Amino acid sequence: KINLVSTGCYHPIFPLIPAEMVERQIKLNNEVLQRVFGNAAYYQKPLGVFPPEMAFTPDIIEPMKHTLALWTITEDIGYYDFYRESPPCDEILKHNEMYIFLRSNLWSCKIAFNRPDGRQFAQDLKRGIRQWVGANADSYVVLWIDWETFGHHHGNLIGTFLSPFLDSLNGEMRLSCPEELITIFRKRNRIVPPCSWSTNRQDFQYRNYFPLWNNPDNDFHKMWWH
Repeated sequence: KINLVSTGCYHPIFPLIPAEMVERQIKLNNEVLQRVFGNAAYYQKPLGVFPPEMAFTPDIIEPMKHTLALWTITEDIGYYDFYRESPPCDEILKHNEMYIFLRSNLWSCKIAFNRPDGRQFAQDLKRGIRQWVGANADSYVVLWIDWETFGHHHGNLIGTFLSPFLDSLNGEMRLSCPEELITIFRKRNRIVPPCSWSTNRQDFQYRNYFPLWNNPDNDFHKMWWH
């Protein structure tokens, strides 16, 4: 029931480092996962890559492909602002032979910052999906948050959110991994704009795509990159 995903071994911001370093960081992380989990009966090399902080540009796709990755993920705010349309819920985006998932900022942030009751969240999510795509249509929504949200940022969120949320899932709504979604939904070739999960709409509009790490208005950032 656990789907391992790879990332940059030392949490680098992929769009801000050379392509060969992106590839090296993913390969290093895969080596660690192999060392830790390689003897497990169902272990397989991860097919997905989470770019740290969801910092993404199309330029990082090529070095990801060199590691034999199948898919990656980023924030949906940039897509929404660039195309002026809702993120896809019944198709998978694809660019340069890489599948790209979009994290639902709306629903993921409700978990991370609102600390909701798990059962109530499940009901709200079902209702929201029905309103979005209709009662009987197949669709998906990507929930993606730091694991440290549970027990570190919010000490009791496993008991108040995670366990009751999982208990509330049934045939109407279930967990799925990206690899399965790729086999179910149609594909759509489309460029996904740069973004990160710390990029807000104003940042995106000013093309300040990575404000926490390379903000043109931050003197320290300018000195650092120089």
